[in-house]
Amino acid sequence: VNTINLLVNKIDGANRDLIINVAGQLKANLHQYIMVLFGLSSNGNCLYVATDLNNQHAGNIARAICQITGGSGGGKPTEANGRINNLTDLKAVEDLIVNLL
Repeated sequence: VNTINLLVNKIDGANRDLIINVAGQLKANLHQYIMVLFGLSSNGNCLYVATDLNNQHAGNIARAICQITGGSGGGKPTEANGRINNLTDLKAVEDLIVNLL
């Protein structure tokens, strides 16, 4: 999106710890980014959001995503997480984030 790197992805079978580990590795190579990772597993579906943009708030992004995925979440300006119930369309999540920019 313009000069912002937007990464939205899901990892089947991943728990929260794995998602955070993957995010840490990805963040080392990203600048000017919004990252949204979903971990989908039989133990529950998790959400992780991170950004280094000063004009965006990861917690607000997580809450907005949770509204369309049926869950709850929030966090700090740079990192947030949550639980989701239903992820059917990654494109809808991408569109939501683009509309927030």
